[in-house]
Amino acid sequence: MIKRPSHRFKITITDTTATQTFLEMILLTVFRKTEQETIKILDRKHKICGCYPKEIAEMKVLQVNELSISNKQPINIEMQKEIND
Repeated sequence: MIKRPSHRFKITITDTTATQTFLEMILLTVFRKTEQETIKILDRKHKICGCYPKEIAEMKVLQVNELSISNKQPINIEMQKEIND
């Protein structure tokens, strides 16, 4: 049985003025979401991209920030430790 990492981090896109096209590109390429998943995420107020182990979450946040800068698309992305009950 594969054990799930005990510390997972939720990644959320907030307060963005980036274009819809850019957000779609981020979700499809960085987070590897399907077109249907992308539409559902973009329709939500809190755009949760997924939950990942710490190292993967950090890498995805870094990738999004680099793409944001290189494409001049302002985006705020947050990484938050998931609370497990």
